[in-house]
Amino acid sequence: MKRKYIILLGVLLFLINNLFAQDDLQSQLEQFGQQYGLSYVGPMPELFGAANNIGLYQDAKIASGLGIDLYAGFAFMGAMPSDASKTFSGTFRFDITEDMLTGNPNADAIKAYLDANPQDAFIEGTIDNAPTVFGEDVEKNLELVKEIPNVGTINTAIKLLPGYNLSVVPSMAPQIAIGTLFGTQAIIRYLPKMKVSDMGDFEYFGWGLRHNFDQYIPVPLFPLNIAASFYTQSIKLGDIVDSRTLNFGVQTSLNILPIITPYIGYQLEKTSMEFNYTYKYMDYNGMEMSVPVSFTDETDFSGRFLAGLSFRFLLLNINFDYSFAKYNAFSIGAGLKF
Repeated sequence: MKRKYIILLGVLLFLINNLFAQDDLQSQLEQFGQQYGLSYVGPMPELFGAANNIGLYQDAKIASGLGIDLYAGFAFMGAMPSDASKTFSGTFRFDITEDMLTGNPNADAIKAYLDANPQDAFIEGTIDNAPTVFGEDVEKNLELVKEIPNVGTINTAIKLLPGYNLSVVPSMAPQIAIGTLFGTQAIIRYLPKMKVSDMGDFEYFGWGLRHNFDQYIPVPLFPLNIAASFYTQSIKLGDIVDSRTLNFGVQTSLNILPIITPYIGYQLEKTSMEFNYTYKYMDYNGMEMSVPVSFTDETDFSGRFLAGLSFRFLLLNINFDYSFAKYNAFSIGAGLKF
């Protein structure tokens, strides 16, 4: 069992490392300030939330009263970015850097002007369909022009960040479900700290509760089971990303066949991601600048419908489900169920 656990942790570490294999996310973001950074990572909360808010149950059957209801296993999950989540557009401000004035015949005059007018030490440009973190692995150039009155013109170009070209946002979590106390089951997801390239430690912890609602309905529902749930999860990646998910849901399953159990569910979910990094650049005078950047990207509550099948072979339980929302997602689970 310990060997299998280590192998699966290795699989997860491989997935996380390969999400950002070209350059780590921190070094990417450190090239730009908050406005660009927020647009670049904009779809991350919804997609990471979609990839982690599923695979949390295998059916809706929970024993009422006091009883033994135990599950221990793993869930492999994935969310699918849409085409719209892979690009962003808009007008952005960039700090005027030393490189932008290299070779400019009016560089000294422009520097003198900016020293006297530091509020003008920026240059604007309109971005059209640049890659987000999930977009294509291509470096686009953005042409920038700024007229300095009675001084000269800045003509320059900057390289925009490439994406990581992801068709699926993967995740994986070991989980246990323990019950029951008056029809209530507790669910826990946990991973120990793991080093991820130069970005720091990866941490994952989640917990939730599911409650049997069959017991409150006076009419016998067999073979139909109904449950309601609450889950929250925390995912941290070094000092750069701190993500939290929350969802409330209801599930029902039909226990007709001894081996196969179909189930469906609906949930309301939201995700928040806090980003922290240091924007580093050389200003127009060649001085090294380090600007702390911190922002939170948060989604509103949104709905997700899920349908799946659970297969029981003695103690072994295998389940597959697919969910429909702004970003569709899927999960595959395997574990022992008592």
